[in-house]
Amino acid sequence: MISIFRLIRHTLVSNSKFSKYLIYAIGEIILVVIGILIALQVNKWNERRDHLQYEQLILLELKKEFENNLAQLEEKKEIRLNIIMTSARRLINIINNRDLNVEIDSIHHYLSRTLIVPSYDPMISITTQLINSGNLQHIQNDELRTKLTNWPGVTQDFVRDESEFVTFMYEHYMIFLINNYRLNPLVNELQNDIAIYDILKTPQVDFNLTNKKDNNELTQLFQNEDFEDYLSLIMGFCNFSNNSTTALADANTEILKLIESEIKS
Repeated sequence: MISIFRLIRHTLVSNSKFSKYLIYAIGEIILVVIGILIALQVNKWNERRDHLQYEQLILLELKKEFENNLAQLEEKKEIRLNIIMTSARRLINIINNRDLNVEIDSIHHYLSRTLIVPSYDPMISITTQLINSGNLQHIQNDELRTKLTNWPGVTQDFVRDESEFVTFMYEHYMIFLINNYRLNPLVNELQNDIAIYDILKTPQVDFNLTNKKDNNELTQLFQNEDFEDYLSLIMGFCNFSNNSTTALADANTEILKLIESEIKS
């Protein structure tokens, strides 16, 4: 092709057809410019295609992360509402009605469930990696990008609030039970609680400790004025955590919807 252009140029110049040569030269320049522009446009299309493919990979990973987080939030909320709070309320009713004729195994069942300390362990590895590496800029949606940037801080605030409940349980309530009753039968009951394993979707493990059933000790525990206060605090903490969980789950759902919308588009 280049040799043809050279031949044409040589013919035009040698025949003193300068005006035609000039027109030809301009045309040749235009063709070269057009070729460069086409090459640049093709390169730009390729870069955009690669960018969109990378963005889709990011979005799919984020979708998994936020789906897992949402499932965990709902799981912890169910444990607090239907396991812990229900059991604490049942024990308070027994205390108020002085209904100590309830079978000791049933009381151990309810009492063991008040020992549960559900805590949210958010999966934010993908989000954090994108923020730290600067790759979050590959996400085109401004609203989604902003929410993802703020998400680690939002989850940290929630986890920090939750840690107060963990501290109360381990440093106060369980110490109270150790001093006024025994954890042995409660731990045994808790480890064999089928409902917990169903919620957590984990296989049950056989766990048996030798239990010494003593109604007198249990009666003394129920007569302790501090016991009802502890149960009330547990219910209060669980209710507060569930309200916070609902707000966090709503924020998680909003991000998830934005991610899914970007994947579809």
